[in-house]
Amino acid sequence: MGPPGPVIGYNRLQPVVTRYFLTLIQVSPLKLNMSLYPHLSQPQYRRCGITTKVCPTFPCIHVPCQDPDYLADYEEFLANNQVHEKTWELYNSLYGRTPSYTLKEQLSVAEWAFYDPKVERCRRLEGKKEQIRQERKAHEIRARIQYRMEEEELFNDESLKDHPFIIRRKEDRRRGNLP
Repeated sequence: MGPPGPVIGYNRLQPVVTRYFLTLIQVSPLKLNMSLYPHLSQPQYRRCGITTKVCPTFPCIHVPCQDPDYLADYEEFLANNQVHEKTWELYNSLYGRTPSYTLKEQLSVAEWAFYDPKVERCRRLEGKKEQIRQERKAHEIRARIQYRMEEEELFNDESLKDHPFIIRRKEDRRRGNLP
């Protein structure tokens, strides 16, 4: 038997329970049209709310940071972790505390042409580190507020009062005197 939830054509709303969220993720055989971030835009990497499916666009307001360099770096991390790690190794070797061109000199001209824009992205990210940290912090505060509001809606929804997750979460609140 498939996961619970309404079925409309081939689309399904599938509940996913994580430590903090009961999320309904839209599962569809159609590929999301999010070509700049084909990995990062996938539902499994997004947290658009407790009760809502993922937003139809990406990046959406639920992304911790809207900075294009941040998003491109995270996309590369998901798409090709080896390239991501090598890029940051090159950046650190060139711009770190003790700069050295040894790692760069081991690359062919074609390889450096591939890595050069990625290393520049790392440099820009380092320059915006505090701005990105502040944006992520503000996002975390907004996400907590949204989570609490949506959680209250779930707790007060009569159709979910017997759901094991809701029962367990209410009991956790009672035991810990959580708000």
